[in-house]
Amino acid sequence: MTEVPKLLLGAVHVWWAAPSDAAPWMYELLNEAERGRHSRYRRPIDQDRFLVGCTLLKRAAAAQLDIDASAVTLVRICPDCDEPHGKPTLPQSDLELSLAHSGDRVVIAIALRTPVGVDVEQETATLDPDALAGTVLTAREAAALAALPASQRRAGFLAYWTRKEAVLKATGDGLRMPLPHVEVTGPVEPPRVLTIAGRSPEQISLLGLDAGPDHAAALAVIGPAPEQVLQLNASTLFKNR
Repeated sequence: MTEVPKLLLGAVHVWWAAPSDAAPWMYELLNEAERGRHSRYRRPIDQDRFLVGCTLLKRAAAAQLDIDASAVTLVRICPDCDEPHGKPTLPQSDLELSLAHSGDRVVIAIALRTPVGVDVEQETATLDPDALAGTVLTAREAAALAALPASQRRAGFLAYWTRKEAVLKATGDGLRMPLPHVEVTGPVEPPRVLTIAGRSPEQISLLGLDAGPDHAAALAVIGPAPEQVLQLNASTLFKNR
């Protein structure tokens, strides 16, 4: 495999890929549970996002552990129902992982001994911030969003949404905690957690990521802000089979 930068303590590597990177050889890396989940996706685009995400996680982890990607076994057990759709982990490893995909983006974050969360969302013409505000935003966030020009509200809403999702992935709460239980700064401010149920917001660092046109993304880290966030193109991992 092409040489990959070594992950250092205090750094986060963010790998970007696309559903169009999907290739038949990637299916060979899936275990039985992953193949079952892959087959349950009805749309080919969703199958490709899942396939690329699995490959990205396994290849990035393998590069840090100096093993073959086929030897990487991800554990995704949901703490609520024991089904394999929870946050990806690598038991008996110092690596912390997070995965997200939406639209034309598949992204993972990987760090050493530091819980991380990453999220990306696509901005579409059908996105209705007003309809979703009640399930995503606090009253203060909704008021700040409503004060934005109409042309900026979709992007503003996605800034809130990705920041919150990244935080809940990093904490491990995921969908068990309603999004309004987390309050973050608005899209015109530097990312920061203002309040979060059951936790101190000062324990969580929040950063924005550039996901390119029509997408929003955010990265959360439990602990101090990372000394380095290295954003990388997955073509490096996919180049050699």
